[in-house]
Amino acid sequence: MSTQPKEILLNMMYTGSYLDAGNIGHEIINLFKSDNGENYIYVLPWGTMHPTHNNKIESILLVRRCNATKIEILAKATGLTQIAGKEISQRTYIKENNITYGNVQLDKIFQGNADEEDVTLISFRAENVRKVKEPLFVDVNDLKEKNFNFPRQSPKRYVSSTEHKNAYNHLNTIINDDSKWQEKNTTQKIDVKKYADKKQTLMEIISKEYDELSYSNLLAYFFQTYPSYFQKFAKNVLKIDDFEPQFIVNREEKNIDLLIKDKSHVIVIENKIRSGINGIQENCTTQNGINSQLNKYYKIVQETYSKKACSFFVLTPNYNTIDLSKYDGGEHYSSITYSDLYTFFEKNPVKDGYYQEFLSALKIHAATTDNRREEEMYYRFAKAISDAVK
Repeated sequence: MSTQPKEILLNMMYTGSYLDAGNIGHEIINLFKSDNGENYIYVLPWGTMHPTHNNKIESILLVRRCNATKIEILAKATGLTQIAGKEISQRTYIKENNITYGNVQLDKIFQGNADEEDVTLISFRAENVRKVKEPLFVDVNDLKEKNFNFPRQSPKRYVSSTEHKNAYNHLNTIINDDSKWQEKNTTQKIDVKKYADKKQTLMEIISKEYDELSYSNLLAYFFQTYPSYFQKFAKNVLKIDDFEPQFIVNREEKNIDLLIKDKSHVIVIENKIRSGINGIQENCTTQNGINSQLNKYYKIVQETYSKKACSFFVLTPNYNTIDLSKYDGGEHYSSITYSDLYTFFEKNPVKDGYYQEFLSALKIHAATTDNRREEEMYYRFAKAISDAVK
């Protein structure tokens, strides 16, 4: 008699164009208790699953996509009862079980979203939802599963105990390791006032919070407008003691994000927020690593400014660090992070009308995890509740 295969569901939170259109992500309920003290789980993208997965899912990992090969695990949901797919309508189920958040019935909260006529709002009820103790990341290479990838477009991934044995065993070990998880279910009911009062930064309002060009332009503005400020930055962060007060900041010279020159120095800063190293040639490696833009820029700058001291840096958020050792020419670059920027600007304020907005924008990428979209969903969820009770 064959054993029924089990599955772990990777539920990719806070992703997709649906959120960009101003909607509340239905998955916001996953990390809040309802007013009746229950935990309900919404499975992306539509709350439903193919019937072949019915009664196979034993646990759900609520995760956030970091990049193409890495996810961050936020919490685990266990003790699952499947709700989606039952004959009873979702709205009837919600009403009969008095499922409210902030004293507003769940379906009423989402009625301002697009396409809310006949939707699935609850996929599972979970007996237990436990958040991680410390930030927890999994790289696809950790799973040692042949031809296994995290989805780039789909917001969920089923990991089968029979089809993906290595990946399943690795994730199941994490799930069962109590040292990874908070000791008890610490999810709380929504505090509407706490989240509804959140203020957005200007970069968030204009949807430029991940735009590398915008951040590079802002850096160029502050560095060129306040030369002595950049001298201090070069000394404290870049470890270049003798940069002169007269210099030029060029944007996109030879496609380089920031190229900063004085009489005797050249500083190259490549700014990467969500992107990786560009210009990678498929299946093209050298003795020193993958052929990419890093070595190209290094050679151009060294040849063009051969009489100057050249320094090379890659700037990344703390949640998107890049292993420079993988790339040909990477040994010539040093890593700096947005937390380095944020710490410097916070400790060295300037009297500029854009300063506070710029500092707030930097703070988004100085965090160890990219939780901007999560925070935005808290705000939208709380505001919809607040508006419904007015």
